[in-house]
Amino acid sequence: MFHPTEDFHKYIHPGKRVHLAGIGGVSMCALAEVLQGMGVTVQGSDMSESNTVKHLRSVGIPVAIGHSAENLKNCDAVIRTAAIHDSNPEIAGAVARGIPVYERAQAWGAIMQGYRNALCVSGTHGKTTTTSMATHIFMAAQADPTVMIGGTLPLLHSGYRVGRGDTIILESCEYCNSFLNFFPTVAVILNVHADHLDFFKDLADIEHSFHDFAALVPERGFIIANADDEGAREAVKGLTHPVFTFSVRDRSADCYADNVSFFDGYGDFDVVINGLTYAHVSLHVPGAHNISNARAAASAAYVLGLPGEAVTAGLASFTGAGRRFEHKGTFRGAEVYDDYAHHPDEVRALYLNGSAVQYADSYLQAAEGSGVNAFVVDIVDGTAVSYASPVMQQYSPSAYAAAMDTMEGFRANVQKLKDAGYYLVGRITVFNDAHLAADHPEQVICDLNGTPLQISHMYWPSAYDRTVWRYKVDLALEAAALGFNEIQFDYIRFPDGAYSYEKAGTIDYRNTYGESKAQAVQRFLLYAAERLHSAGYYLSGDVFGECANAYVTACGQYWPAISSVVDAISGMPYPDHYSAQGDYKPWEHPYTTVYNFGESAMARQSETASPAAVRTWIQCYNAIREPYNHYGAAELADEVRALRDAGCTGGFMTWNGASDIDKYAEVISALS
Repeated sequence: MFHPTEDFHKYIHPGKRVHLAGIGGVSMCALAEVLQGMGVTVQGSDMSESNTVKHLRSVGIPVAIGHSAENLKNCDAVIRTAAIHDSNPEIAGAVARGIPVYERAQAWGAIMQGYRNALCVSGTHGKTTTTSMATHIFMAAQADPTVMIGGTLPLLHSGYRVGRGDTIILESCEYCNSFLNFFPTVAVILNVHADHLDFFKDLADIEHSFHDFAALVPERGFIIANADDEGAREAVKGLTHPVFTFSVRDRSADCYADNVSFFDGYGDFDVVINGLTYAHVSLHVPGAHNISNARAAASAAYVLGLPGEAVTAGLASFTGAGRRFEHKGTFRGAEVYDDYAHHPDEVRALYLNGSAVQYADSYLQAAEGSGVNAFVVDIVDGTAVSYASPVMQQYSPSAYAAAMDTMEGFRANVQKLKDAGYYLVGRITVFNDAHLAADHPEQVICDLNGTPLQISHMYWPSAYDRTVWRYKVDLALEAAALGFNEIQFDYIRFPDGAYSYEKAGTIDYRNTYGESKAQAVQRFLLYAAERLHSAGYYLSGDVFGECANAYVTACGQYWPAISSVVDAISGMPYPDHYSAQGDYKPWEHPYTTVYNFGESAMARQSETASPAAVRTWIQCYNAIREPYNHYGAAELADEVRALRDAGCTGGFMTWNGASDIDKYAEVISALS
């Protein structure tokens, strides 16, 4: 079905019509405009309306809402995002009609071959910032580049730019080896660390991919590598092509920093190349790591013949990529930054189920004057549906019929919480849904006869089913618009009671993609993150407490794979969920039990290249095992103290399934 990257060249001509499935994504909308600028007739589809969709229509690109084979019309080729899979009706329709289908990275790879200079910035960390720095430099040099960045750059008012110059600048991601579809004339390798271990086997496998990426550079091109990073050095070993190195501290590198000083955390230094001062840089983004990023961008400018003055001016004007530690100003003597890539400071939240939120006034009264600064509010919890959702009406009429409140009534109560100044988290159970099982048994984990299986008293939509993905994320976006700051996904896992079925060979997970369980979970979250982040909402995910101790559980919850995608990762180390060990009962020792979890969680965080905040569910109900320990203010204070002592500073949420207001009133003094 899929064709070589080189074949896409035949469609980059006036008179050709190309359809983009998922056109509203950051990279796809840029691709659409670039293709249009090359004379291609472009059309596309997306799952929902957005500002991006409106913009594309304003420049003459038609966009259909929803995916249908009819959207293809008379197109010559189809391009899809990573979130669009074989079962999508547009992909299936293209295959049936013999229309070639290409991956987004393949299209970009073919396009960049039309530019004299293709500057591709890669690395585990710092890609967005360094690509943005390079863009500022090339704009200062009036080089009129085409740009594709994985974030918003204030200079461009977007994440992309369509220029008329001979240079294209692209942030280049290693995940799923996407960057191996590219044709870089300048390949920058910032660093190479263990990440995306759902796809790569280990660090050596990652280094091998970066090596292959660098090897794509032609003889006339340049490979630029960070001499300070061991992984980058390993990645370029054995290449016959000369490597241009940059360093913050190594004066034997081709490019290094000299006369380094800091003013209020901002680096000031000389860029020295081949022993001569090339540029002087005064950064307006903090941290030593940004000196390294700036060295990489300056090295790229140098090898492509830009004057040092452009480096000086371009980096002086760079104040950060949008929501990447972006400086917004000063308020009452404090510097204010917007950092999309990290979650806000410690969250201290009460949990409200769907019926409890109708009594928002009472919970606000209970929380007043306490340390509570947030609420977690159910949108869907298993079979409990908080409001009559139009998205549910479309995907799962049974869920819509079970709603406890109207959309307007639910919105009004959420608004009360928001108006009171609380941070709001909307909770959705994902792969636990009896209503969806009733409406769409074909989307649910089943026996070998196709009958949905009830495992641990629940029905389980398949984590491999992309229609399920779309439903849950469409619901998340709809709900977030009611006033939430963040969407929290629970039950992002496979059933924990399925071992007997697996052993007997009597279970069908409906895995048509050849993915592992951990891959399915992470790829769902990647899909969700792309859509929620682009809409301006945070994303968090709940995991079993045991995930902090075991690398991969049978449920598909691999801590580093999840923590690297979401903004907050939330373990559930309820003391009475741990098994007794002889006479030792964990629920009798809340501090020790939660502290042990916290230590393990921070160990997993240290293995995660770009970890999320750790925000933990704590037990806020009396133990359900003998001797049925009472959990009051003292016990909750022990749990909170244990988390902080272990280094888990992202906050906590009180789990009480009934949202018992009397229990909350009893423990509220501990939540500070």
